[in-house]
Amino acid sequence: MFRQRFNITVHTNTDVVDCDAAAQTITVRDLHSGERRVERYDALVLSRYAPQFGAAKDPVNLAGMLAQNVLNGDMPVAEWEGLEHSDALLVDVREPDEFARGHLPGAVNVPLSVMRERYSELPIARDILVYCGVGQRAYFASRFLAHHGYRSRNLSGGYATWRAFHPAGD
Repeated sequence: MFRQRFNITVHTNTDVVDCDAAAQTITVRDLHSGERRVERYDALVLSRYAPQFGAAKDPVNLAGMLAQNVLNGDMPVAEWEGLEHSDALLVDVREPDEFARGHLPGAVNVPLSVMRERYSELPIARDILVYCGVGQRAYFASRFLAHHGYRSRNLSGGYATWRAFHPAGD
């Protein structure tokens, strides 16, 4: 049914064993029979989730999903280098108690938990750099803001990354 409806062949229980970037092909091995076949990139839809080999939130699966978001442009990421010379508005989406314990200089606090109620306070004509503790909440906030017409980018790694390069007293 699936093949007829979408004109697609689904192969499960396979593993990518080789990649030829010049020819834009990959070699795939069937995990049951051991049979190998060569497929073109444009003919494939690869899934990173394989329950028999790892959980959906496995670190390797998450890293792959994050990389795909960045490479596809689904999640614009801001660079930490040159941040102090940027005209962008820094928005910390952590909760007020986290913000009070420390934040990037010049940042405003609009917690993710109240983003729906407060996003209109942010200037739509200005670039916005969003961060949180390590990146998860900033990801959600940045997607939300972009959906509402804001030029929003995620500061990857969040406040934890900034603290790693700016020890207390810096």
